[in-house]
Amino acid sequence: MGESSKNVHIIGAGLSGLAAAYELEKANIGYHLYEAADHPGGRVWTDEKDGFLLDRGFQVFLSSYPTARVSFRYEKLHLKPFQSGALVWNGKKLLPFYNALQHVEKAVSTLTSPLATLRDKLLVLKLLMHCARSKTVTPDTEGRSTLTFLKQFGFSDTIINSFFKPFFQGVFLEPDLKTDAGYFRFLYNRFSSGKACLPANGMRALPKELASRLQPDAITYHKALRQIESDSLLFEDGSTVPFQSLIVATDRGTARSLLPEAFSDNEQTTHNAYTLYFSFQGLPPVKERVLTLNSSGKGLINTICFPSQLAPSYAPQGHSLCSVGLHPSVMNDSESGLSVKDRAQQELAEIFGDEAKEWTFLAEYHIPHALPRYILGGETFCLPPHMRLAGDYTTHPSIEGALLSGKNAAGYFIKQFS
Repeated sequence: MGESSKNVHIIGAGLSGLAAAYELEKANIGYHLYEAADHPGGRVWTDEKDGFLLDRGFQVFLSSYPTARVSFRYEKLHLKPFQSGALVWNGKKLLPFYNALQHVEKAVSTLTSPLATLRDKLLVLKLLMHCARSKTVTPDTEGRSTLTFLKQFGFSDTIINSFFKPFFQGVFLEPDLKTDAGYFRFLYNRFSSGKACLPANGMRALPKELASRLQPDAITYHKALRQIESDSLLFEDGSTVPFQSLIVATDRGTARSLLPEAFSDNEQTTHNAYTLYFSFQGLPPVKERVLTLNSSGKGLINTICFPSQLAPSYAPQGHSLCSVGLHPSVMNDSESGLSVKDRAQQELAEIFGDEAKEWTFLAEYHIPHALPRYILGGETFCLPPHMRLAGDYTTHPSIEGALLSGKNAAGYFIKQFS
C-alpha cells in the first residue's frame, strides 16, 4: 500500500482504531495507523511475568457481542468459556449460584440457595427468558439506574446485595449500580445469550487478531502524536505528516487534549480498575470455572478469578494464577496499617484457607479512567467534516463499544468516498 493511497490516517491502534482500519481494509480504502506504544490494543493487552499471563486489569470477552462476531475469527482466539454462574462468599462460606437455563445439573443447588428468595429465583428465570427473546444489539436508555430497575422488577435486597451488586460492580466499575438500566439490560442479554470467555493467549489475542487482518505495513509503532493542525499531524519525534481524512481513536482524555474544540463537556466521569495477581503451585481451591463474588459487605475484594482454571496457558505447568478485583472505591492503603496487597491476601486466606497466605504476589494494576460513564449514543462532538473520533466513550464502555465506534468512524469516510 503506497503512501499516496493512505487516505485515512488513524491515531491509536487500540480496538477502536484497529476496527476502523479493518473496515477501511474491506472497503479497499487506504489507511495508516500511528501508535505510541510498541504493540496494538491500548487498554486491552496482556503482560508476561515468570511464565504467567497478566491481563491489564481483569477483563472478559462476551462471545455474543454483535460487532465482535464479524470483526474476529473466533477460531483464532481459542476462547475458553466461564460457566454461567458464580460462587458467592457471604462472610462464612462459599455458596454456588448458577444460571439454571444453561446448567440444568446445577438447578437444585441454585433453587435451594439461601442467596435469594424463591421469588427472586423465579424472577431471575423470568429476566433470563426475557433477555433470550430480546433482539437488542445496542444499548438504549431508560432514565433510571440499574439498582432502581432491579428493585422495580421485584428483586429483594437479599439477591441484589448477594449477587447483582458484586457481579455488576465488577462490570460497571462503580459501586452503587447507578449505571442506566438500559445498559444493564443490554449486557444481561449478552451474558445470557453467549459465553463470557478468556482467549487462551490472554486478552492481547483480540488486538493481535485484528491487526493480523490488516496490511503488514499498516501500523507505525513508537509514534506518539503531539499536535493536530488543520491538515497535518505533528509527532513527538519532530516529523510532520499531512492528511486529508483523520480518525482519532485514542482514549477521551488524549483526544480532548488534541482536539479541545471538539468537546463541549470539559469532564466526563470515568471509573477506575484495581486488580491484583497472585500465583501458587498446584490446582485452584475451587473446581468451578466461575467468578467468586464477595457479598459479605466487608473487605477490599469484590471478585476473584482463577484464569488458569479456564485457560491453562495463563500459568506455567503445575501452577495456578489468581486474579483479584478490588472494590471500585479502593483508592488508598492506609486502613489498618497494611498495604492493599497484604489486606487482600488476608481476605483470600479467610475465603480459601491459610494456604492463601503463602501465595506469591505477582503484580498490581491500578488503571485510572478504565471505563467511561455510559451515555446513550455517546457525547455530541463538534468536528470538521474531515475528522472523526473513535473510542468506547463515543458509544458504550465495552469491547463491543470500542469496535462499534471504529466501525462507525470508518463507515463515515466509506460513505464520503463512495
